[in-house]
Amino acid sequence: NPAPNSTYAAKMNQLSSAIQADGKYWIAPFAPGFDARLVGGSKTVGRADGATLRTEYGVALKSSPDLLGLISWNEFSENTYVEPSKKFGHRYLDVLADLRQIETAPLVVVLTWHTEPSSIARAVAAGAHGYVNKSVAPQDLLDAIRAVSRGEQVIPPGVDQLLGGSEHPPGSLPAREQQVMGMWWRGRT
Repeated sequence: NPAPNSTYAAKMNQLSSAIQADGKYWIAPFAPGFDARLVGGSKTVGRADGATLRTEYGVALKSSPDLLGLISWNEFSENTYVEPSKKFGHRYLDVLADLRQIETAPLVVVLTWHTEPSSIARAVAAGAHGYVNKSVAPQDLLDAIRAVSRGEQVIPPGVDQLLGGSEHPPGSLPAREQQVMGMWWRGRT
């Protein structure tokens, strides 16, 4: 939680320096909030209507990342999700879309357990350059990160039909997500 922690940014910069000095990729984490109570914990970090996500993104971006690590796309049990929901609607996708307008925005790879094509399509529509399942071997994750850093898009097979503009299967995504996806393809997200 960067809000009450005056050393948060300095710690992120120290982590970045140490990891990059060792020749590794620095994946700077950022999240919209956190609530451990549903999984037996007691810590919470409020979402503050997007302010937490913006603050953490800013700190992560200033830490000279090779990639950003969004925590997380759909971790509902810890309240770190940005995927559209009944509770927040599309609010956090909208915040992410605003953040992606920043000219120096780094590349984003989503690392998750979820493999549903619609989840992947929504992540890509929100600005992710890659989508990798947590079950992959460490070398496969590293290969995906390297591919994204070369400008390649890394998505699992079978998802490309959800991303193909006019080839988009009708009704496979809700109307708002189709609208966001169309904006993404036109370079407006």
